[in-house]
Amino acid sequence: MSNIIDKLKEMDFVKSALSDDIQVADISARPFEVKILFYAEGTIIPAHTHSTDTLHIVLDGAIEVDSSVVGEKRIYKAAEDYECGGWEYRGVALADTYVMLIQTPGTSFVKSKD
Repeated sequence: MSNIIDKLKEMDFVKSALSDDIQVADISARPFEVKILFYAEGTIIPAHTHSTDTLHIVLDGAIEVDSSVVGEKRIYKAAEDYECGGWEYRGVALADTYVMLIQTPGTSFVKSKD
């Protein structure tokens, strides 16, 4: 697994529009948009919703997700996934974390007003 993580670290990441603390690399593969997100430990994921269903797969690290749908916080670790879309959620990276995001092309997000 460390070889994969080393390759992830070499990717060209740019700042996310959601938060300057979140970095994203686009590796799209039709018919989906596929992105790798990097969250440094302690990064806060602001409350937001996605316009369509999205799949998040934790590749390395750990992330705590607080979803208004389930009304509870849950920790996702490497090889675990969570879906979202149409409902609000927020989170925090509990370690340096890489997440693969798979979504329909053109999916957008709306940052919630706290």
